[in-house]
Amino acid sequence: MGSEARAHVANNSGNFEWYTPPHIIAAVHAAMGGIDLDPASCAAANQIVGAGLYYDSEGETLPWFGRVFCNPPYNSKVVRKFAARAVRHPEVTFLCNNATETVAGQMLLERAGAVCFLDGRVRFLDASLQPAKTPLQGQMVCYWGPSVEMFKLAFDNLGSVLKR
Repeated sequence: MGSEARAHVANNSGNFEWYTPPHIIAAVHAAMGGIDLDPASCAAANQIVGAGLYYDSEGETLPWFGRVFCNPPYNSKVVRKFAARAVRHPEVTFLCNNATETVAGQMLLERAGAVCFLDGRVRFLDASLQPAKTPLQGQMVCYWGPSVEMFKLAFDNLGSVLKR
């Protein structure tokens, strides 16, 4: 191999804040009928997410209720904390890197009633809600709760959906 630079997840930007684009949020709303709580958010991101309540810090430790959407900060330790909390809640849609080999990835896949491996890489939004650079890794959306069929319908056009 030559010495040219190659894209790899180890070469990430160091920015852990990536906001979910509207087309994914629209699918989440269609699947769950709304979002009651986003435990890993902020006022800017919630302009798109439209959660009834959001937490902007310590969301993995605060009370969770209702239909939860979670796109945690993209730091492996933080993702693992949110995943560990999420798998104890009855209805969650969880967006994260498709790092299926990680502890968090295995926890989420074990709990999921359905998972969508998104086509291509998500063009997340930056803090000013503008499209950011494409990440170095693909993403998956895991869902568990009473609306597995609705999840499949809502996400079918966004990638490959697998159900248990």
